[in-house]
Amino acid sequence: MHNYFHAHQSRLNLALHMFAVPQFVVAHAILLWGVLTLSLGLLSLAVALVISSLGVQGWGHRHEVHQPEPFKGVWDFAKRLYTEQFHLYPRMLLIKLRQRIAS
Repeated sequence: MHNYFHAHQSRLNLALHMFAVPQFVVAHAILLWGVLTLSLGLLSLAVALVISSLGVQGWGHRHEVHQPEPFKGVWDFAKRLYTEQFHLYPRMLLIKLRQRIAS
């Protein structure tokens, strides 16, 4: 978790993540709905949203002083991606909000 916080310090990057991470999560809900309804349109939309979300987040990371660790392979990419999008980022956001409220 520390490395995740360390690689998310730039205000620009955090602002971009505030939109891109929820977009990634919503894209997965659309993806599931597209699979259940066999809708090519929903599947296409979901894929486009995932790709744009990752692009925005990648662009945001270029503005960080401390870059995230490079991926060690496909499985590391998948594991880190889903852990970060569905667990670490929401947790980090809540911690930062609590800190801001407390100060």
